[in-house]
Amino acid sequence: MYNLCKLCALTNIEQVLNHKKEIKRLTLVEGKSLNYIDSLKNEIGGTITGDTYEYKKGTDSISLKAFQLFGNMEMIMTTAKYKNGLILDRTPNRDLNLFHLNVILSGVSLQLHGEHNETIEAGKTKNVFLYNGMLPLLAEFPPNTFYQSVSFKFNKDDLSNQFPEAAE
Repeated sequence: MYNLCKLCALTNIEQVLNHKKEIKRLTLVEGKSLNYIDSLKNEIGGTITGDTYEYKKGTDSISLKAFQLFGNMEMIMTTAKYKNGLILDRTPNRDLNLFHLNVILSGVSLQLHGEHNETIEAGKTKNVFLYNGMLPLLAEFPPNTFYQSVSFKFNKDDLSNQFPEAAE
């Protein structure tokens, strides 16, 4: 069982932030992978090489690699293990057409939006999270838990252009 440290019982973002002061909190405006890469670099350090972010310090490590697929569609591969856990605080970008699909391959994350929270865990039927970045979203990654995911960020129009028969 993963130690989510009572986060599931909390439904208010301020309660969560106060409860988790010891955990590193990263803040970013939702959007393309560059927003994630820049936020990680600015808040915890690490190196950026092209579309790749790498951080290693002691037992902590984070790797984020972004790939341009077609149009504006991106695939992001992430691996991480952070001793004290991480909280990712995403501010909405208000882009109705930009969707985010996250598939967890290893580990767990808790997604908190408004009064609703969802545990997304590898190996479970609920290991996929899809949203459009219109609401504030807080994600927690528990301490000392290896996390691996593949994410896709895509514009609705790019999908229609790539697969026109599906848009009809």
